[in-house]
Amino acid sequence: VIAGMNEGCVPESVVGDAFLPDAVRRALGLPDNARRFARDAFLLSELLACRAPGAVRVLLEKIDGRGDARKPSRLLLACGDAELGPRVRALYADLDRVPDIPRGGADGAWRLDLPLPPDEPPASLPVTTLAGYLRSPFQWFLDRALGDDEAAADPAAEIPPNDFGTICHEALEALAAPGAPNESEDAGEILAFLEARVRARIRARYGGRGRGLVAAVRLQEASALARMRTFAEIQAGLVREGWRIRRAETLLKGSVEGVEISGKADRIDENVRTGEWRVVDYKTWDDRDRWAEALSRVPPPGLGGDPEAAGIRRVAVDAAAERPAEVFWTDLQLPLYAIFARGDPALGIPPGARVSCLYLVLGDSPERSGLVGLGEPTPEGLEMAWRTAGAAVRRIKAGLFLPASGLAGAELSDAARAILPEGRPELGIAPGWIADQERRRAAADEGGRP
Repeated sequence: VIAGMNEGCVPESVVGDAFLPDAVRRALGLPDNARRFARDAFLLSELLACRAPGAVRVLLEKIDGRGDARKPSRLLLACGDAELGPRVRALYADLDRVPDIPRGGADGAWRLDLPLPPDEPPASLPVTTLAGYLRSPFQWFLDRALGDDEAAADPAAEIPPNDFGTICHEALEALAAPGAPNESEDAGEILAFLEARVRARIRARYGGRGRGLVAAVRLQEASALARMRTFAEIQAGLVREGWRIRRAETLLKGSVEGVEISGKADRIDENVRTGEWRVVDYKTWDDRDRWAEALSRVPPPGLGGDPEAAGIRRVAVDAAAERPAEVFWTDLQLPLYAIFARGDPALGIPPGARVSCLYLVLGDSPERSGLVGLGEPTPEGLEMAWRTAGAAVRRIKAGLFLPASGLAGAELSDAARAILPEGRPELGIAPGWIADQERRRAAADEGGRP
């Protein structure tokens, strides 16, 4: 049985590619549309030739889930002139009898049967996970209930995004070790140290036996080394300004609504000239402007429909900003690091010292890299971050993951959208889970909004 014998699927066609149009693919020896057609025609012929007549069944869509007509594959019309007419009549014979496509979502047997949220609240959560809940509570639940496959990749073919960041982090972490050139003002010396570690790590993991790196991994290695070159220049400048690394991979934690929230700060620096301190976290984002996603003029979905009921409002968060805007927090990593660091005497930060919390972003170019974040957190900003964290944790403990406004406007991954009906994704979920969410929401409303 061959399912999906529709044009565009078999054979697959690439139309209008801006960078590799079909003619360029053909000139480079890459798979082009003609070669794909020949390949699939050969495979279908082989399937038919090695089986008894009538033993192969072909299924195809005539109307898709949106009500649009689908074309049969060209392979089904690859026949002689005498056979072409009858075959066309057979393929299009019953178009006037196509039933109406149901618009009420998937049949019950095909709906996503999600596990119910556990009654036992989590004992601990990483500080970085709160941003995901605030942005999209339902996607946050899906990632934990079904597993997040974003990092899945063939290690021989490419470096997965999470491992790319890990490789860069490990090299930068080694810079803080005794004997490393962490107080050097020579960018070249710093770069040589970091390059050696990045190359060794990539070759140990992705080099394989008896062969070098594949092209995609070489490109990723070049990207990692370019980021190290940018970092070396930034680090040398920080040393010249008086900054010294005092701690690396430092655990910062605190209790929020009875749940331990923790994370590891990549480094904690002291300025030996001014007495200032910094909590710094490395990010291999493409652009340092991504920091703006930590702040929003509108309340994040993870706060529910009424954030003011939890005492959360817009405030100015950075006293060092030239024109501080009043915003909500959508990513709590930096402000919670600031709170945890000030409350931990073991870090050696003197009382009253100025403590800034920053991301050191290693973007895809020097212009997109640099330090961003909280130059000087305002007391009101830290208070609102703490209240936001409390509200998010209370909602997680209550098992609230379905937005009050439904899922139609929720931020969902491509994988989630692929299995849920377009426009009304809640119609693709088994009714038991929806009913449980409504029960939890009603209980929360009766007992006081979480």
